[in-house]
Amino acid sequence: MRYPINYIAITRGFTSSHFGVDFGWNSNNGGPYHDIVAIDDGTVTAVVDGYGNTYPNNRIYGNYVLIDHGNGYSSLYAHALNGSIKVKRGQRVTVGQVLCKMNNSGYSNGNHLHFELRKSGTKIDPLPHLIALPEQKISPNSALLDRIKRGEEVVIKPETADRMRDQIKVNIDNLNIRSNPYLGDNIIGMLQRGIYNVFEQRDMRHEASNGYLWYRIVDDKSVWCAQVNGVDFYKAELPEIVHPPVIEQLEQEISELKQKNTEMIADFKAIMELAKKHI
Repeated sequence: MRYPINYIAITRGFTSSHFGVDFGWNSNNGGPYHDIVAIDDGTVTAVVDGYGNTYPNNRIYGNYVLIDHGNGYSSLYAHALNGSIKVKRGQRVTVGQVLCKMNNSGYSNGNHLHFELRKSGTKIDPLPHLIALPEQKISPNSALLDRIKRGEEVVIKPETADRMRDQIKVNIDNLNIRSNPYLGDNIIGMLQRGIYNVFEQRDMRHEASNGYLWYRIVDDKSVWCAQVNGVDFYKAELPEIVHPPVIEQLEQEISELKQKNTEMIADFKAIMELAKKHI
């Protein structure tokens, strides 16, 4: 999941009393009416618009968009500019699609985006689930700088179970994937729960700083994940090769011909030996 804004300037993080992350603005990077974008593909489940910037008013979120991303995840984008919302309830949206503009509607005393991520209806800290893409700038003055992960997001969809292939089953949410099998390498995306094909294994458990078994999960790209708790590996179960009756018959005939040929050679050698004795 990408960040919901292309200039990342966190002003307030997720706490026990603030169930989301607030993003500020910069006059040289989008200004106070910065575009707000979808963090991932999904379906719009709620839209509220028509509220101005009265502080406070009877709508805490003011104008907002709520999106269902599947797998229990949903995201909310609050305090949007009145009349700026570009999507409708029931509409499918894609990652990075513009939803609305930043503003100050609802219970807010300054232009900002209040962003929430929810799992099965429970509000959770968004930062472990978000990746800053190369085109997204990060403010050097942002709060929680050390928690903003930079990467080029790679999205890999789960496969169906196939006992003819090596596969892993991911039983945890947001498993980091990296461009190389090293913990210090760039995080380029996250895997959700599901089945994924394995094209290569690399055992790095002998390295104290990198002690995992790693799996390459894309055929033609360097995309790796570690076998942490919650990741199970399944070895391909290749079936025993069974020869059709025709092949078995041919093999039997070839074997008989070889036997006859061996006998003929033995007879020929015996005749030659007898001939030598009478010369």
